[in-house]
Amino acid sequence: MEFVKLGFVCKLRNGYAFKSSNFTERGVPIIRISNINDHVVTPQNSVRTIYEKQFDNFKITNGDILIAMSGATTGKFGIYKSDEIAYQNQRVGCFKILDENRLNQDYLFQVLNTIKPIIETKANGGAQPNISSNSIEGIEIPLPALRDQIQIAEILTKAENLIQKRKESIKLLDNFLKSTFLEMFGDPVKNEKGWKYLSGEKYLTKITVGVVIKPASHYVDEGVIALRSLNIKPNRIDLSNLVYFSNSANESLLSKSILNEGDVVFVRTGLTGTAAIIPKELDGCNCIDLIITRPKENLINPRYLVFFFNSDIGKRIVSSNEVGGIQKHFNVSALKKLKIPIPPIELQNQFATIVEKVESLKKEYEASLQELENMYGTLSQKAFKGELNLSKVNLKSYKVELKTHVAGSLEPQIEVENLPVFSEKEKYIKDMSLDEYYGIPEEIIAKYGSIEEHHQNWEFLLKKFFHNSYVDLSKLEDIYHKLFYQGGHDFEFEDWKAFVFEELSKSKSFLKQKFNTKTNQLELLINEIKKP
Repeated sequence: MEFVKLGFVCKLRNGYAFKSSNFTERGVPIIRISNINDHVVTPQNSVRTIYEKQFDNFKITNGDILIAMSGATTGKFGIYKSDEIAYQNQRVGCFKILDENRLNQDYLFQVLNTIKPIIETKANGGAQPNISSNSIEGIEIPLPALRDQIQIAEILTKAENLIQKRKESIKLLDNFLKSTFLEMFGDPVKNEKGWKYLSGEKYLTKITVGVVIKPASHYVDEGVIALRSLNIKPNRIDLSNLVYFSNSANESLLSKSILNEGDVVFVRTGLTGTAAIIPKELDGCNCIDLIITRPKENLINPRYLVFFFNSDIGKRIVSSNEVGGIQKHFNVSALKKLKIPIPPIELQNQFATIVEKVESLKKEYEASLQELENMYGTLSQKAFKGELNLSKVNLKSYKVELKTHVAGSLEPQIEVENLPVFSEKEKYIKDMSLDEYYGIPEEIIAKYGSIEEHHQNWEFLLKKFFHNSYVDLSKLEDIYHKLFYQGGHDFEFEDWKAFVFEELSKSKSFLKQKFNTKTNQLELLINEIKKP
């Protein structure tokens, strides 16, 4: 395989140094580094300027590949996806292929993934990360035949799409828990359900703080795990970057801050209020500068407690109770006095059961995501070394052969084959269950039951029942009652109407309006009926 310097087949055009005096409320969008996110560039939230011929050399059009050339995110790149012409700001580079018979645009995009670490290394020589177009053009890239470039790009793009869809399914689970929390407990600020409010000293049996005086003096290479703020993530414990206390210090001087299974710890300094439950495997460990609490079993479920404090509303409540100047603190005294709504423990326990099921499923998805990312890395390495037999690569076979252990289970590990990543089939949504729509593995459904028992997706329902006719909310009400009445869900006509109007206001809506000349009425139709 031939290797050439990037500048031999492609030039990196620098942007224009627009001044704030050039900015206007309307006009041509100016693409800045902040517009490059997750390999996509859009003019959303961009500053604008009036059209001037002198800026024609800095035009950006749909499909252009742009890269950040300075700042903390130097090396991030993305494809401009908009039909709106834009201008290229200073320190944003735009790749321009010299000969499309030598270099394919999609292949270039994939190559940038492989050379991004090189770009980052070259940029980090000074105090402020920065790289020139000449430096990037001087990086060598593999240059196979054009036909092979197209095949490589197609294979890697498909693999990337699988990764993205798996990430989307994980995000859906997070959103599902948020909506379930609001559905079961209502808005904690408005408290429409009338739950009683209790302060921390009422619903907690223990509120204290971890080691704060010279904790480093007790560090050893091996010993008892000591959790720090950086180990506490929303609803979970991160076991990377751990430190350890000696066994002797843990059992004597530091024994007051020993943690037990089921304790809830809060970040005291930094990302204040972030909360997580101590799992069984960390029973007996210690902690540094964390707030340690023990919930009263008859009043509050630990999962409800951590989910509340990690929610947007919980974060705002904690923020309003912080003390200190530049470095904010959330202290024991504040938590003792802070009042939160306490629903019936039976309802909290129901929510905790749902959380456990979803978290188990999320671990499964995260395991499959790791497998997909490993697959992409393997394909990429082989492709750019010329070791990939393109004629024999079948991405579906990679997916079918994908195996991972069921995570988060106390039972013996079992093998799960072909974890679905949103159905690749051209399957009509009318034939799907909600589990299929979300891509939930059959093994998880068999073990924990269908997600339809706890969750509704309004977009899914409209697509499923009105895929071949106009949307009729009266008809939907009849369907809804047949499906969900026994589950205690009532049909809220005004809420559905608000949902429809909000959806229609979006630039890319799954709904559309069409005028029926026979009835002289506007009809509501499904704009797409297949799961993307």
